[in-house]
Amino acid sequence: TGVTRSADYPTTEGAFDVTLDGASDLFVTKLTPDGASLGYSTFLGGTSEDQGRDIVVGPDGTAHVTGYSLDAPVDYPTTPDAIDATHNGSADIVVTRVSADGASLLFSTLLGGIGADAGEAIALADRGVVVAGRSVTPSFATGSIGEIDLSNAFVAKILLGDAEPASGADTVGAHQDSGGTWFLRNSNSSGTADVTFVYGASGLGWVPLAGDWDGDGDDTAGLYDPANGVVFLTNQNAPGPADVSFFYGPPGAGWIPLSGDWDGDGDDSVGLYDPTNSFFFLKNENANGPADLEFGFGVAGAGWVPIAGDWDGDGVDTVGLYDPAGGTFFLTNRHEPGPADLAFIYGPAGAAWTPLAADWDGDGVDTVGLYDPTNSFFFLRNENAPGPADLTFAYGAPGMTPVTGDWDGI
Repeated sequence: TGVTRSADYPTTEGAFDVTLDGASDLFVTKLTPDGASLGYSTFLGGTSEDQGRDIVVGPDGTAHVTGYSLDAPVDYPTTPDAIDATHNGSADIVVTRVSADGASLLFSTLLGGIGADAGEAIALADRGVVVAGRSVTPSFATGSIGEIDLSNAFVAKILLGDAEPASGADTVGAHQDSGGTWFLRNSNSSGTADVTFVYGASGLGWVPLAGDWDGDGDDTAGLYDPANGVVFLTNQNAPGPADVSFFYGPPGAGWIPLSGDWDGDGDDSVGLYDPTNSFFFLKNENANGPADLEFGFGVAGAGWVPIAGDWDGDGVDTVGLYDPAGGTFFLTNRHEPGPADLAFIYGPAGAAWTPLAADWDGDGVDTVGLYDPTNSFFFLRNENAPGPADLTFAYGAPGMTPVTGDWDGI
């Protein structure tokens, strides 16, 4: 790869683009093993200036290219699962995956902020690629890792759309209150939903839940109606009536629902968190009745957000809290009052990102994540400790509520 300003740069029949589109284009050219002829050769760019800076070839023969585009208006070719199809500044990073025959784009995205950004190096990584380069824009997405000044280097991992999660790993989804639609994805990457269905009322502010309600290994949808204190659970990710519904908690009290396997019996049940006094009320059965576990944890009235997960891999889910003002997680391994067993800073303080928890890498331990509702970006971490995100990708749309689970039970 590189840059060409030559309209007669050699291309091959059937290549993705055989025409110089702007003042300069990237090119991707494959030579035959003996170097005597072209395996394929294609232009890649829009109507302004584009430049390729690095390339790496996968074991399947697909070529992964990075560089930058000066295109405005936007016409650098992107794919429907692009992280960003919008040109943001004077120069944007490009990351493009070309098919093994050079005839099509398997993935292509812009990436950048309001300044000048460029990809300078690219390498294959587990389930995607890692791109490194330079940025002079303060709005470049970093997940609160590092600080932007006059000019910075960046490193970003991009998951490709056909990436498969580890066995037993949890993945993300999104729920749209308007329409009551669920969009579930079976890999932690950008792309289209693998499962889409309508479940629950539209536009009533019901809170989405997910859990393995029947112990069959698949997580499915649930909803909590806070106005009436009613839980609606389904055992299939498909339209239809609730398989289980029951009253739980005081109507209209502003309590927050959560789910987990509180007793380690292999199926999930619901719980509630009262933010006014920072008390948890957890049930071991999805039915009417009082809480089986009641305890205080955290700071009353502080605006902290509850989460749940198996933080130590013992098969029992316990609770945690996220302080959005300080960007701090507090996790406990016990169903009782006391100090946090784990406390660490992750994510930007004061940004109002949504905390998440799930087993992202299938190792049997749940770890935290964050969701930025302004641009639908997920930042997932495989360790409950400070550090950069292990997985970063866009999924869903602003205004949707993120959910997590093992949707396919694999």
